[in-house]
Formats: sequence, structure tokens, C-alpha cells
Amino acid sequence: MDQGIFQVLPQSAPEIAFEDIEHIIFDAHIPGRFGNIHIGRWQGHEVEIREPFGDLATVEREVRLLYKLGNHCPQILKLHGFTVEPGTGIAYLVVQHNEHGTLHSYLLNFHAHLTWPDRYNLAMDIALGLRYLHYKGYRHRHLHSASVLIDTNGSAVLSDFGSTRDSEVISSREHTARMGYIAPERLIKNGTRYSIECDIYSLGMVFWEIASGRPPFENLILACNPHDGSLMSLAQNIMAGRREKPVDGTDPIFEDLYTRCCHANPLERPSIDWIIQTLGVLLKQPSGNLLRKIEDLSLGKLINRWIPLDSSCARSCSLTIFSLTCCPACNRGSTQEARLFC
Repeated sequence: MDQGIFQVLPQSAPEIAFEDIEHIIFDAHIPGRFGNIHIGRWQGHEVEIREPFGDLATVEREVRLLYKLGNHCPQILKLHGFTVEPGTGIAYLVVQHNEHGTLHSYLLNFHAHLTWPDRYNLAMDIALGLRYLHYKGYRHRHLHSASVLIDTNGSAVLSDFGSTRDSEVISSREHTARMGYIAPERLIKNGTRYSIECDIYSLGMVFWEIASGRPPFENLILACNPHDGSLMSLAQNIMAGRREKPVDGTDPIFEDLYTRCCHANPLERPSIDWIIQTLGVLLKQPSGNLLRKIEDLSLGKLINRWIPLDSSCARSCSLTIFSLTCCPACNRGSTQEARLFC
């Protein structure tokens, strides 16, 4: 272990005495999680005790961000602090326990048993966490089903924030298995800088995975050989507009939602507020309830005022929904043509 960790952690999070953590189960199995992870109880909380991973700079960024944000947003992984095991001298992070592991593992194990409202609730959790992250000036950059964790109640929380402020151009080949979640503008050799719209694309692919139960382009990626050009061919197909097929049985509103999120043109992707609003329609939540959810995230101000959609605008949509004053179709300040299907 890099000894610099003992300088970084005390500056980023409070120390928790190892002996204050009770009922520790060492080397616990958590679906989809790797490395040394123990679980226990601390001050009435179920916690995970895990080693930090990544280089020192990555650990410092993630710890600072988790401690700063996790206490204010229930959809962000909560970091309680760090601890050092006596005898071994190993430093661990103490975070909230997420019993069901990663979203990827959760869908593998339970997708067939999830109702559509269950799936929409997962999507809403992820969208609310992403909105809070964006509001605070961060980008996720690594949004996929292995960076989303599922807690004891089956709710989703975002994790893996080691590079959230890094806006450098990075090759999309950084992780072959994640190619299906990477925005096409990032697949170009000299791709654009990472933007909010890149996160929205990744969010759309995660929504598709919630609907289907499997990662995007899973079979194609597994069959790719890094040395025979097949991976490059898949990247070129994605840049040319190839997407996964809609999932049978999906509500047209949800299908339209993840399709819009994955639009080839970043400027045509919907805003995170519109995404949350649309999920609220699917969950049949009154707009006031959604506003209270967003208020609960301590954002300091509400999203734009909610008003009923003028039926005269719904030329191609038979749905009556609630609309933001910002047009959800183009994200401009107009209520005209503010509808789900444009």
C-alpha cells in the first residue's frame, strides 16, 4: 500500500477507530464486487470496509467527493470515513453497505422478478444521483452498470468517482467492456472533451440495460478480438448510429426516453430535468412529489416551474403530461411543442 494514503485520508475524511466497528465479517461476498471487502456495524449503520483502489490521486479525488456529496444525496454512495486495521496497518474506507452489489449483478440475479415500476424506480434513483452530481459541477465519466450499487432496499446509488473532474480527452478504448456505454463522440481517435451530454448517453444505455437485463452490445464485445480489428469495427458502427434494439414489452415512453438519451448528436439529448420528469410520468408521480424529491437533495433552488401541457401542442402525442417551462424536446425556453414525441 502506498504510504502516502496515510497523509491523504486524514485530510479528506474523518478517522473511525477500527474497534468501534462491530460484528465484522471478513472477506464478505458482495455480488459483482472485488477486492478485500468486509462488512460490519458502526453507530447503527450497516457498513462496508474496503481498501481504496486506484492511484493516490484517484483515491484522494474520490474520497473528497464522496465525503462532500454522499451525506446530502441518498443516491450517492455515503462515505462515513476511514479506518486502519490494528496489526496489519491496512487503511480501509468505511462506506454504506450495498447488500445487492452492482446493478449489473442485481439485474443478472433478479431482472426476471422486477416489475416495470421496479425498473423505473431504479432509473429514477440513478437520474436523481446524476442530477445532483451535475448540479455540483461534476461529471460522472464512468457511468455503467458496475458503477451503480444496489442497497438493502433495492435502491440504486452512484459510485466510482475517481475521475469526475478530469476533462482530458481519453481514448474510448480505455476499457473494452465499457464501450457500449461510451458516447460516440468519445469513440473518435481525437474525441471531444467529456461533457454532461456524454453522461446522458451513458445514462440512456444504463436505462436500456435496466429494460433488457443485459449490458449493451454484450455479445459483440465478448466476441471482439483487440488484435483483429473487430473492436474498431464495433466502435465505427456505434459512431455511424448503431444502437441496441428496443426491448419487447417496453413502455413506449421509456423506449423513447432511452432512445433520445442515446442520440448521435449530443445537443439532441434531453436534459436531466426532462429525464426525471418523464420517469415521473411513468411512475405516475404528481409533479409536486418530484419537486419535493429534488428539494430533498438540497439543490438550493427548484427546477423550472411545472405547468400543465397545453393540449393544443400535442399534435403527435395523445398523452397529457406535466411540462417544464423549458421545452423538453429541444431544451430551449418555450412551452410550445413540449411533448414526449416530437
